[in-house]
Amino acid sequence: MPFTIDFSKKVIRLETTASLATIRKTAKSIPIQLEQSRDKSLTFFGYFKVNDTLTLQLSMDSGAGKDVFRLNSKFMKVLGINGDDTTKVRKIEKRSEFDQNHISHIYLAKLDKLSPVAAPAISTTNFPVQFPDGLIYDGIIWINWLGREITIDLPGKALLVKQ
Repeated sequence: MPFTIDFSKKVIRLETTASLATIRKTAKSIPIQLEQSRDKSLTFFGYFKVNDTLTLQLSMDSGAGKDVFRLNSKFMKVLGINGDDTTKVRKIEKRSEFDQNHISHIYLAKLDKLSPVAAPAISTTNFPVQFPDGLIYDGIIWINWLGREITIDLPGKALLVKQ
């Protein structure tokens, strides 16, 4: 069933066929791809343009943490980010909880712009990004920056965004 996350009112609202039709008239639509795991969890992905140059398929996670943007560190070079430039990048090392001999690297930097490919008018600019080594996806982002109300229409495979 389609539902809306209203960030300003801090409520979740279930939508009817009629209310969804009304939302579709004014909202910007972002197509999503769905991945279901063992009938226990559902992840959705969308295509986003980073710095107006690189198109990535990002996992959209409403529980990733406020204003979290994580991109796979393999994209740093193409985005012009040098992990050794301490004036623009901060490097964090984390020891694995499972293997004390393994140390993960996370690079913290800022990017100029992120926007959904299907709705380029929606964007965030000059935002902090984490670049972890070994991330299995292109990236993981929270959805709070997209708009004040986001309707998740799983049957229609779309996010409907009101800004």
